[in-house]
Amino acid sequence: MKRRSFLTFAAVLAGALPAFSRFKGARYKARRAGRTQSTDDRTAAAEVLEFQVTADEPFPVRALDPVLHVGEYEVRDYRYGNMENTLLIFTCTESSKLEENAPVWLQYENDTRTRTDLPAFRRAQVE
Repeated sequence: MKRRSFLTFAAVLAGALPAFSRFKGARYKARRAGRTQSTDDRTAAAEVLEFQVTADEPFPVRALDPVLHVGEYEVRDYRYGNMENTLLIFTCTESSKLEENAPVWLQYENDTRTRTDLPAFRRAQVE
């Protein structure tokens, strides 16, 4: 009887693990962080955007890096923004590739259990 109870508990826990992988209270703000200038004269200056992603709980430090997806574009340049690890700052140097009203989500590389959906990207909300 104990073995059956243990297996039932293990199955329930395994089914609940994806729910524990998402980040509670996750949200983001996008702000202009400046402009970059290419070294050759043919390329124009590009606007740099920073996405400040916060959560109510710490983002774990793990082998897979967090990636912010804005539609088809992946923002991979990131840093932790505070000692509590509740703030991730993603830097996007190719803001012209971001689509209006694109879905936004945070995920650790290819680990789909960590996918956390965020509000859609709108240029009008960039500070």
